[in-house]
Amino acid sequence: MKSLGSKNESMNAPLLDAQSFETGRSDPRLAECLKEFPPAIFSERLYQSIELMERYSIELAVDLLGQLNLAEHLGAWRSADELCGLLRFQPRFRLPLHWILTRLVETGCVEVQSDSGVRSYRLRKTPWATQSQMLARPRAQH
Repeated sequence: MKSLGSKNESMNAPLLDAQSFETGRSDPRLAECLKEFPPAIFSERLYQSIELMERYSIELAVDLLGQLNLAEHLGAWRSADELCGLLRFQPRFRLPLHWILTRLVETGCVEVQSDSGVRSYRLRKTPWATQSQMLARPRAQH
């Protein structure tokens, strides 16, 4: 049996570096659109925070695509209601699922079409691996 090592032994998993994400500065045209508002309401720091939250929500949606096995069922056009039925989710999960799918449309990995007010989704391409997916992969044994 392999020993677990000491508490101080480092793991072989990559560390998440929150400082590595850079959003860039806001578009100068944004200042023109907001010129009638006091500058303190919409600062560059607020812009950076919003960009970071956007990035997080998209990464979360991509991660949930894998965790919920949605990609397996998005080879054909499916509505959120159909996916809830196929995956045996509670009907009340339709709204959160719709949010996840809408975020995935923004990545370009999922496409959407609307027919008589019903939105259907289909996988266009496999998304990137998120940090949590990379950390969850089995590590090679030494």
